[in-house]
Amino acid sequence: MTLAGRSSGGIVAGYALLLAAWVLCAAPFSAPDEWSHYLRAVGIGQGHLLGERVASFHDPALTPAQEAWVAQAVRAVKVPAGLSPDGYGCNAFHAEASAACIERIPPPPAVPVVRNVVTGTYQPAAFLLPGFLVKLAKTPPGALSLARAANALTCLALLALALAAISGPSLPGFLLALTPMAIYLAASLNPTGPEVAAAVAFGVGLLALGRDRAPMAWPTVAIGGASLCLCRSLGPLFVLLIAPCALLCSLPGALAKIRSAPRSAAFTAAAIGLAAAANRLWEARYGPKLRFPRSEPAAIALREAARSYPEWLREGIGVFQYTDSSMPDAAYLLWSFLLVAAIALALWRGTPRERWALLLAIFLALSVPLLLDAFILRPIGWMAQGRHVLPVAVIVPLVAGEIVGRHADRLDRRLFAAFCAGVCFVCSALQIVAVYADAHRSAVGSSGSWFFPFHPAWSPPAGFWLPLATALAGSVILATSAERSTRVAEGGAGERQGPISAPRPRHS
Repeated sequence: MTLAGRSSGGIVAGYALLLAAWVLCAAPFSAPDEWSHYLRAVGIGQGHLLGERVASFHDPALTPAQEAWVAQAVRAVKVPAGLSPDGYGCNAFHAEASAACIERIPPPPAVPVVRNVVTGTYQPAAFLLPGFLVKLAKTPPGALSLARAANALTCLALLALALAAISGPSLPGFLLALTPMAIYLAASLNPTGPEVAAAVAFGVGLLALGRDRAPMAWPTVAIGGASLCLCRSLGPLFVLLIAPCALLCSLPGALAKIRSAPRSAAFTAAAIGLAAAANRLWEARYGPKLRFPRSEPAAIALREAARSYPEWLREGIGVFQYTDSSMPDAAYLLWSFLLVAAIALALWRGTPRERWALLLAIFLALSVPLLLDAFILRPIGWMAQGRHVLPVAVIVPLVAGEIVGRHADRLDRRLFAAFCAGVCFVCSALQIVAVYADAHRSAVGSSGSWFFPFHPAWSPPAGFWLPLATALAGSVILATSAERSTRVAEGGAGERQGPISAPRPRHS
């Protein structure tokens, strides 16, 4: 049972309003490396997939190893008159400081200038639409807002595609996968936002292959998987990690779908394969080549990296700006509790194969940040962040939610209703908590008054009341639409996988 059009539309509308609130509310260039992604979009908007190589690169804030690594991606970009983002992000890494320093930034040069972009060789696909729109603005904040809106529209389209393939009883897993951090990244100028949205669509599509009626499963898998490959360098790896978890959970229904619709399966595989090949060709030509030997034994590197698990969890749920803008501690506890509850219900009622699929997903979600931190980033002198591995982590709530939805008829009706209502209302409420908490950090700093909308040291051009009201409306619409979808689905809850015999072609 896929979501009804009205229910799906309400959920999409809720997320659209939350994305709009972030676009309106977040301080200019406050998202991670947003100034560099902005320059990358500006260059692509002028028709240059790559800028000119720079003769030398030096950043006193970096160690020699970090500087050598970054220098591989640095390119020079010609910025049109009035659009250079010089001086923005002036309160980065200073949580106690508001964004008021933005008001003291001198006007950008009135002539074209050349600036270095440290993400100059990143995969270009995620910057195409933002690059087209930045040309329409006259100021850096205006251009950034258009670019953020372009990113948000891309992510919203991917999420709407996923909703067309998901079932009502499985919806709580979808809501848990879209953490406040995922929505924040979707509304920032950052390729990780589309990457996470594509991973969600890809996972939902693969899981939908296990159901009797899933008419949008193949398009969702194809578009989600191809988009995931094209967003960032690790996209093909994330496809390879997500696919076995979802397919193991979807057997034997997925095999039946493949046998009944070989052309759809072949087209989907070809689309993802071509996108993965394009990714690898780009990385082979322009990706980083340096390798840094480890200076510590593997056991020590793994042990030290493992200490970051609590922080990775917090960052995956939502630590914004330059990892210096947090929500209240209760928000992280509530989201974690709901995720653990979904996993526990899935392990309790799932079949042995479904349990193995969920355990595999958990293992991968725990292993990827550990290995990335210990053996790739630590030798350079950096640390992994929750957002770096969020595209693979989303498969855990998606698989857990799918299992719970399939076996809802084996759960006490009141327990299932309470679980669905808790996820729908708590997750939706925490989305507006995230918007408000980050606005607080930008308006008055982390130690300022929580009544900041009345007396902010900094505020966006439209003020705080409009984006906060937009976020509230989005949260309410999301909660009510999602809860209605799960409540309506209770009568047909527990939709199981398709039979081993091939389903009718019209459902492929």
